[in-house]
Amino acid sequence: MRTLLYMMSLLALLSANTVLAEETAADARKHMVRGVAAIEMAKTNSELELAANEFGRATELDPGLSAAWFNLGSVQSKLGKYAQAISSYRRYLELVPNAEDAMKVEDEIIKLEFRQEQAAKVTSMVGTWLEPDGTPYRLNIKGNRFTLATDHHGVTEDEVVSTYTLVGSVPVFSNEQVVYRMERSGSALSGVWWHGAIKADKCKIPEETGEVTGEISADNSTIVLHYTRNKYRAATQMSILDDFCSSVEVTEKRKVEMVLKGPMGPGVTGLQLGMYDHVAEINVGEVAENTPLTLAGLQSKDRIVAVDGIPLSTLSPIEVWMKFRGPVDSEAVISVLRGAENEPVEIRVKRFATEQYQPKAGD
Repeated sequence: MRTLLYMMSLLALLSANTVLAEETAADARKHMVRGVAAIEMAKTNSELELAANEFGRATELDPGLSAAWFNLGSVQSKLGKYAQAISSYRRYLELVPNAEDAMKVEDEIIKLEFRQEQAAKVTSMVGTWLEPDGTPYRLNIKGNRFTLATDHHGVTEDEVVSTYTLVGSVPVFSNEQVVYRMERSGSALSGVWWHGAIKADKCKIPEETGEVTGEISADNSTIVLHYTRNKYRAATQMSILDDFCSSVEVTEKRKVEMVLKGPMGPGVTGLQLGMYDHVAEINVGEVAENTPLTLAGLQSKDRIVAVDGIPLSTLSPIEVWMKFRGPVDSEAVISVLRGAENEPVEIRVKRFATEQYQPKAGD
């Protein structure tokens, strides 16, 4: 029985291959018409893919069928496959350089090249972004959908005031999960945000969600978000048997503006940096041997005053972080003062790859 089934499957496969093998240039027009029908029926990208497959098959059977190349380019453009669309349109113009619509097609190629540049610029934004306090966020992009997430946001008293009997205000030590899910239209962002439940001593601050709007600027390496969130007061009551949460209440609806800078490059120099106010120099403590920095010449007690020729005193803490990050294998030029010397020493070090921040929030 197994042998019979195997033989039947083999015959079916051979039959299908024979049909494909028998297709000739004369069948190209059939596939082109099928592609047109697929476009007329298409309501989703997956249905547009069917049209692209039909036009693609037509060009394989008859590489000189100019209409198939034109239609293939049109569908590829709608699917956001800009490089492929440009190639198809250029093949169309090679076949019919004097076509009545030649100038329109050339203009369409220019538009596609611009979209390609913009798409590359948007893709380059994927990565780690930082709040002014150093909180990292991961930005992921799929088409026009932007997801910004962190599980490392430290809860402040602007968000939760936690009190304890006889003690007063106490810090909230748990980190908060926050996710922003947005759609991009040009530079504008809009969508929804969410934060997970927060533990404030014996109290539990509930999850919260709401609308968010904002803007993203690749040129300024900035994301600005605007939204409203609740401010809570949570009271933990002391008890002989067991402390308990006596109340959780909303005290205010706060308008929030969050400014992020990024993305942080995937390559690092290996220098450990903290968050600080504007400084003129970074004092280097004890440095481990045989690291890229020590091999490049950095020594303990060196004072870093500039990176890539830019004085630290002119940079914000986040900008300093970003200057020490960059593309893997790119070179950072670190200027240091050593001992009583007044002239800085330049140390050149290549940035190396490191594990990228991936929060659990937003998975």
